[in-house]
Amino acid sequence: MLGRSIKTRVKDYVATLQAIQALERQYRRDAGAIRKATRDRAEKLLLDYLTPEQRETYRRKGWFIVHGRSGRRYSIWKKDALYCNVCELGNCGEVVSRLCAHAAINVPMGDHLLTQKLMLEHHEAEFRRVANRI
Repeated sequence: MLGRSIKTRVKDYVATLQAIQALERQYRRDAGAIRKATRDRAEKLLLDYLTPEQRETYRRKGWFIVHGRSGRRYSIWKKDALYCNVCELGNCGEVVSRLCAHAAINVPMGDHLLTQKLMLEHHEAEFRRVANRI
């Protein structure tokens, strides 16, 4: 009698573990789909805010040029990492300095790039104040 009770408990435990593993697999699939949808929406929003010229450069080369209110020009690069993707450009297009200022780490790349674009266009001095320079 005791042996049968233990076997039943073990079977129930194994069934519970299998159910938990199935739920975890489903959660990972769902979370991956949600992350992809979030990235896609952020990318679409970014493209909507870019000028036709910026959009073309971004699609072909992975970067676009932004003009600050001071007259400075910046290139914003789509990179795998969130650091030093903003370059201040000189008169001939050479890199004068690299700037590092970004939104929260868990923000999709499209939102990150759009935040940098809007800050440089509308609050350039504040962006430069908080940015690390390299």
